[in-house]
Amino acid sequence: MRLVLDTHAALWNALSPENLGAKARVALAGLPAQSLILSDVTLSEIARLIEIGKISIPGGRFAHRA
Repeated sequence: MRLVLDTHAALWNALSPENLGAKARVALAGLPAQSLILSDVTLSEIARLIEIGKISIPGGRFAHRA
């Protein structure tokens, strides 16, 4: 199964999964990273949030893993 995550879901899943609802946590539980899809818009929004200092991503949290 593949899931497309919006900006909030992607950030919460990576940085603070306790913010996700119960259904979202169940849906994401155990899925490999390759099953999660982020749109170009989501990536752009995350980059913009980092650029303006609204969020800080600890090193490597969104890094591609082969």
